[in-house]
Order: sequence, then structure tokens, then C-alpha cells
Amino acid sequence: EEDHGAVADLVRRHPEAVRMVGELYVDAEEHSRAVELYSQLIEVESTDHELRAGRATAYEGLQEWEKASEDWTRAGELTIGTGQDQIELHHRYANRLKLANRTELAEHHYEIAVRAIESDLERFSNDRRLMGRLATLLVDRHAASTDGQALRPAKFPFHQDQSFVRREAGQGYGSPISPQTAL
Repeated sequence: EEDHGAVADLVRRHPEAVRMVGELYVDAEEHSRAVELYSQLIEVESTDHELRAGRATAYEGLQEWEKASEDWTRAGELTIGTGQDQIELHHRYANRLKLANRTELAEHHYEIAVRAIESDLERFSNDRRLMGRLATLLVDRHAASTDGQALRPAKFPFHQDQSFVRREAGQGYGSPISPQTAL
């Protein structure tokens, strides 16, 4: 109870530091603790797409796919107008879902990414970059993941959040700080 009060106070005073602790929990595969911590932050800063993405990643670690899907969907909605990449967020999550044999949920996230690209193509019909992204997405969407071939994580040269790329590659953050010592 005392620890919970101290964390709540820290969340209120330094939400960015607590967000980093959540990332450390995820890296240390303490997904339940990460979900709890991110949930406290989301109550305080409910419009922050990075908090939703962090909690979604923790839910993935717990294999709570529907909860992860809800957070990835909300994170994608919150990225609109921020310069962040909603298409990549859904594409990468769909690839991971497909590899986890969660085909129906993967299809849902592929469809969100396709609709976002098609919307952009309506405004920028000659954008070869968008056409290339759509082609990559469609290939991944229809690729058979049962042949032992891993789907590539949808990385694009203009990816703005390298922390998720490092996590997917298993590289972590290289920090000697553990979640226990961070709080």
C-alpha cells in the first residue's frame, strides 16, 4: 500500500520518468507490473499515444491480445495529426499477431493500416512511397506465416519511435537500471 502511494505520487509529479520505468518493466519481461504502471499513467494522461503503445506492448507480453489490440487501436487514433505513423503501428502489430496465430485480430489491424494508406493515396495519388508501403503491407497481409518464414517487422526509413524497433529486435535499451532500482 505504501509503495502504491509512492508510485501514485511519482506518477503525478514526474509522468515521463514513470513512463521510462514502464519501458524497463517491459524490457525485464515484468509485463503485469508494466500494465499496472502504464494504467496509472493513462488515467492521468489519457491522450498520450506512447503510453497506450507501452501498455499494448506489455499486454502483448502477457499474450492478452484483445487488450493489446484495444490499446494499439487507441494509440493509432491518438497519433492522427501528431506526425507519428499510424500505418506502421498497425502493420507491425498485425505482423506480430499473425505470427502468434491470431489471424482474425491480425486481419483487423491490417485493414486499419490499408484504410489509412488508401485515405492518404486519395490526397496524394502519385506518392510512390505510399504505393510502396501499400504493396509491402499487402504482401505481409497475404504471406503464409506457417512456412517457418518470419514476417518482416514493417520498418520504414522514416520511423520515429526506435524504441519499439529495438524491443522487437531484442536489443532492449542497454540500460543498467532495473525497474526495482528505478522506483
